[in-house]
Amino acid sequence: ARKGMLETYRRYLLPERSAVLAGITIGEKSGLTDRIKKVFVDAGIMHVLVVSGSNVAFVAVIFLWVFRKIFRIKRKISLIILVPIILLYAALTGANPPVVRATIMALVVVISLLISRHSDVYQGLFFAAFIILIYNPLTLFEAGFQMSFVATLGIVYFFPKFQSLSFVQKTPKIVQWILSVFFASLSAQIAIFPLLAYYFNKVSVIAIISNLFI
Repeated sequence: ARKGMLETYRRYLLPERSAVLAGITIGEKSGLTDRIKKVFVDAGIMHVLVVSGSNVAFVAVIFLWVFRKIFRIKRKISLIILVPIILLYAALTGANPPVVRATIMALVVVISLLISRHSDVYQGLFFAAFIILIYNPLTLFEAGFQMSFVATLGIVYFFPKFQSLSFVQKTPKIVQWILSVFFASLSAQIAIFPLLAYYFNKVSVIAIISNLFI
């Protein structure tokens, strides 16, 4: 399936566009040129070309919405069907650490909903890290693993603090929504700034704004 998707991209799109789409959807980076990489690094959005937790979240939310709103399938059955779909997407992407982390956390949430239990995001995050490191302890030293977990921890820790600011609560709903997107991006960026500086020798100040649009 992965090979078929790549062939379709290459058949109908220009090489650079095909490479970008392959990176965004299934994490295939072989077609990315140095020029494309530089542009995305300078803009602070290189993470877009690496399949991550947000991809898994999009897949889960979209399919769940289709099952519930279009096919009118019962909630519990929809959640059960969602499990193999999430696992299939993880396999399609090559199951890199950020995807495995998000997949395990998504499955923890789905199972919690199925058995009517509350899912704790910190427990889910550390359970995902435990599973990944049991399989391959050396993953701990990979940039993708570190940035994925640190960015998620940043969002989980900083985002509620930003959202609870008094001036945010007094703004109209549409402004609150825009601010929530901005704060999610800002929370992740604050957390991964040290790693970006270490691995890429560069911190993009514009990343906070560019990620808002991305």
